[in-house]
Order: sequence, then C-alpha cells, then structure tokens
Amino acid sequence: MSSTAAFLLGGPPDSNLHLKFRELIRMPFDGAVIAVDWELPFLGENSATDEERRQEILQGKFEQPVVIILHGMNNDASFGYVKSMARTIVERGWVAASMNMRGCGRVHLKTPRSYNGAYTGELP
Repeated sequence: MSSTAAFLLGGPPDSNLHLKFRELIRMPFDGAVIAVDWELPFLGENSATDEERRQEILQGKFEQPVVIILHGMNNDASFGYVKSMARTIVERGWVAASMNMRGCGRVHLKTPRSYNGAYTGELP
C-alpha cells in the first residue's frame, strides 16, 4: 500500500539544496549498463564545488556514510518511495545511492538477461 501511495503522490519535491547526478556503470562480465542516482547533502558556502564533490564520489572518496537503495520489482529509482528514502538519508547528512537494476530507470537493456531480484552480482 505504501508503494502505491508513494507512486501516486510522486514522492518528495526536489530540493535545490542537494546535489543530484546519475552515474552509468558498465558491468565488466557481460556489458550490461546500470544507473546509480546519487544524492548528496548541501555542505555549506565554503565547501567544495558541486563538480568537485561529484568527482570525489565517482573516485570513491567518501567522507559521509553511503546508503545504497535498491528498488522493488517493476520499479526504478524515480519512484516516490525510493526518492523519499533518499531524501531522508540525505537530510541526515549521509549520501544516498539509488541503484537502478539492468533495464530499469530509463537505461536500455543491452543484454539478453534482464533484471532479476534474486541476482546480486551487480551490487557494488
């Protein structure tokens, strides 16, 4: 029921105080592409630029805890309940990484095998 409500209501409104970007990752074993939607808290006026923070995340230099959010079946990271979890995580000062499984999140499926909730080989 809560998934349906979050879908219908669209989740929380976007915040200009959070840095958001998408990272596309190619799986080395079969060429599949997955997307990770990152959301980071605002660090203040004297902190690094958004691009510097983006590069730090992409290079694996994490200063705050990172929480990986996995969507449910027939969903992706754009669903309201995923955005609500990400917003809650970021408001605590942590980093949210909402992972879109293969073929989900407007990323074209490039392999014969599609998303399967039991397959964990693509988790970081």
